[in-house]
Amino acid sequence: MAKRTIMWPAQPHAEHRRIVRLLKPTVRALAHIVILAILATACRSDPATQVVAPSAVATATPSAVTPSPATPLPVIPTPAMMPTPTGVDESPTATPTPEPTSTPTPVAVADLLAQASIEQVDCPPDVGAAQVTCSIATLPRNVWSPVPGESVELLVAHVDNGDPNGIGPVVFLQGGPGVGSTTLAPRFIGADHDVLFVDQRGTGYSTPKLDCPEVDLLWEAQYSDDPAVRLPDDDGATLEAVYGDCAARLESDGIDFNDFNTTSAAVDFELLRQLFGYEQWSLWGISYGTRLGLTIMRDHPEGVRAAVLDSIVPFEVDFFATIPENAFGSLRALDHACDVDRCADDYGDFFDNLSALTLRLDTEPAVVTATRPGTGETFPFRVDGAELMNIVFTQLYSTRALRALPRQIARADSGGLDELVSTYVAQRDPNQLDLSLGLYYTTWCREEFPFYDETVDDELLDELRPLFGEAASDALSSDGVDRLCSFFAVDSSPEVDDERFTSDIPTLVFAGAFDPITPPAWSLQVAEALSNVTYVEMADHGHGMETSCPAGIRVAFLSDPTATPDTTCADQTVAPDFE
Repeated sequence: MAKRTIMWPAQPHAEHRRIVRLLKPTVRALAHIVILAILATACRSDPATQVVAPSAVATATPSAVTPSPATPLPVIPTPAMMPTPTGVDESPTATPTPEPTSTPTPVAVADLLAQASIEQVDCPPDVGAAQVTCSIATLPRNVWSPVPGESVELLVAHVDNGDPNGIGPVVFLQGGPGVGSTTLAPRFIGADHDVLFVDQRGTGYSTPKLDCPEVDLLWEAQYSDDPAVRLPDDDGATLEAVYGDCAARLESDGIDFNDFNTTSAAVDFELLRQLFGYEQWSLWGISYGTRLGLTIMRDHPEGVRAAVLDSIVPFEVDFFATIPENAFGSLRALDHACDVDRCADDYGDFFDNLSALTLRLDTEPAVVTATRPGTGETFPFRVDGAELMNIVFTQLYSTRALRALPRQIARADSGGLDELVSTYVAQRDPNQLDLSLGLYYTTWCREEFPFYDETVDDELLDELRPLFGEAASDALSSDGVDRLCSFFAVDSSPEVDDERFTSDIPTLVFAGAFDPITPPAWSLQVAEALSNVTYVEMADHGHGMETSCPAGIRVAFLSDPTATPDTTCADQTVAPDFE
């Protein structure tokens, strides 16, 4: 349910073979967290995901999976347990306890509300449609020490579907961080409940916007095989410098990076709720949007009727250190599913094929003609081993696209590699993906990198070297991103942003068995700490719920959060139907 341009995410990286490899994985890393592409794809291609009545859910005896605190966490995100080729411990990794910071508590919402206002405006052309109205909310920029006249302006798009199921307002929390959501509004006309889409501070049509066009201009140069365009293999300084240029420009425009983070965004949403006059509303968060949702539930629980959290990013995990672990957990899950399906008979062992292709491309890179969306411009896209790992990782996000991976890898020389590159460019080209890189870094450099342990993934990456050479480390390690955080300098989060969260708010938690970035173990880990929760794992899904089954469960839950929704359709879902 995202725009195949997001979900963002998208990915974040040991010493890289060259500094360009240090910075390119940094950009990849953010691609792994951004959920927008997945979200928009589902909305475009499967209307059932946005317009599904509660009756679309199977009506057999309810069988919601409500986890018990005693339930052990799965060690890897697979539909069936299997041995790991690396032999490493894959249980969720907690981050070290940070030193408390002096970050002050936000000013009382009532006081901030006195400096906030909202007015209806005409919608931008790609947001406006029948049943969609837009508003601009003017809110204090600094929620800790507001300065009169210093504000952010957020665009809000309200899809009025007549509230056919008596659910009341539902606010969508976009993945990212750094991606707006209001352009999704027209796709939800006729859905089973009203939806509010908000371009969070720093994103989309909101102002100020923390985007980095300086970096976007070098996107093609990172991938092109054309020597006149491609960044030289020994020139990482150019790419690093443009990040610095972006940060310097934003600061010269008066941006204080400490004003742009999840805590501030949570305050914004509470102010919006009160400005709209809602006694309560329901939250619907995907990917990073679940981190924002958890923050709202923690800091402003009185306004939350119910929450749907899809593909959770918990507070307490070391998000970036576990990217390699989660990625290869997903790859092993796919390999196992293929082994027990006709897929292995048709294409051989997926993991073996991926290893052989990665090592070959690391020695002899391939060049594929890629077409940039929006302009139709073509360029020669170079695929080496690390680039292949990055592309495959990104494709695992999509429930639909992951079904093609065994065929594409086995038949890489017969069109498979062309397909992989085409899908990747369509999702990640900045012509399609409107990602505010500045907000991405101000958020994660505050909330994750202060607690990042760069040694966590070393053993796994060492053990993967015989199978994938340096490609796994080049594509997936986040080491070195602290250099970019030095440009977007922010205060560290207080330790509460690294602690497990508990709540009795009615919550529906979704997870995808093949999710490469937010594994089921994370969603289950959060669910076990919630006292009023239904946990649903989709055995054929990647990152983000894309099909009518979870959409129906969501509507049924939101219609009556006090009742256990019927999850029969999820319980009966089997592994992917491979191409």
